[in-house]
Amino acid sequence: MSDSRGSPGCSLPVAASQSTRHLLLLWVNLEGFILDAPYLASLQRHFPDRQRFRGYGAATLNLAAHEVEWQGRCTYLQRDGIADDFGVFDSPDEFYARQGSNLSGFKRWLYSHVIRHRMNAQVRRIRAEHW
Repeated sequence: MSDSRGSPGCSLPVAASQSTRHLLLLWVNLEGFILDAPYLASLQRHFPDRQRFRGYGAATLNLAAHEVEWQGRCTYLQRDGIADDFGVFDSPDEFYARQGSNLSGFKRWLYSHVIRHRMNAQVRRIRAEHW
């Protein structure tokens, strides 16, 4: 789903009542992939002179000034890395039932038993600043 400016993202309607007779709908942009503060801080320290940045699960125009703590406005840490908008789904199961998985056979086994464990280990190293 896209917001009114055409930015891809997952938007949820939030109702804000101005009176008992009127209801104003606001769109709050959320991401499907969220980086935590320790992970982002480690990226910022490891790449201190970078503004535009793509890598390690982040794609942003200004890595040094980016925050992930939501304070009522969009964080969009992956905005520059969004390639397609697949719509809004009620659950991951509904998404995969409609879109399918791009892994099968040996690739699925390799991802499940090797790759995802290495990726998670890399995330732990980044958070602990053990690059």
